[in-house]
Amino acid sequence: MMTAPKSGPAIGPTQNLPVFQAEGFRVRQGANLGDPLSHADDLMLDDVYVLGADAVPQRLTLQATTAAHLNVAAHSNLGV
Repeated sequence: MMTAPKSGPAIGPTQNLPVFQAEGFRVRQGANLGDPLSHADDLMLDDVYVLGADAVPQRLTLQATTAAHLNVAAHSNLGV
């Protein structure tokens, strides 16, 4: 589970992950045609989602803590 850095001091190395925001994914085929990726309650089993051509990857930085968990690093571009 990823959370803001609150469960322990950041002691380990950081890891940068390229990620896309949910708005970059849209329903290409199905009941919610054209809608962006949303909460699980809004998803339809048969909808087909695709990543838009204009979607840009962003950096999510994770860091290990004393509790052996990965938290979103304070200097991450996303997730804080």
